[in-house]
Amino acid sequence: FLKAGVKMVTYVVAPDTYSGNAYPGFYTFRVQNDFEEDLIYRHIDPSMAFQLELSRLAHFDITRFGYPNRSVNVFFAQG
Repeated sequence: FLKAGVKMVTYVVAPDTYSGNAYPGFYTFRVQNDFEEDLIYRHIDPSMAFQLELSRLAHFDITRFGYPNRSVNVFFAQG
């Protein structure tokens, strides 16, 4: 990945229709974390993460709170 200049990989996992989950799962792995999952981006569409400008919170300790509506993202950041 590094030789090709890849900085981020996101896997989209189909929803589990047996459990009633209607949303796909998004799992993002970034080069800054040695391609370990970046939990702040979990279940956020990559284009939405870009619009939220989550990279601006890089110098903060971030806690993400679950919310029933996946269109709403709630974060608590401490600096």
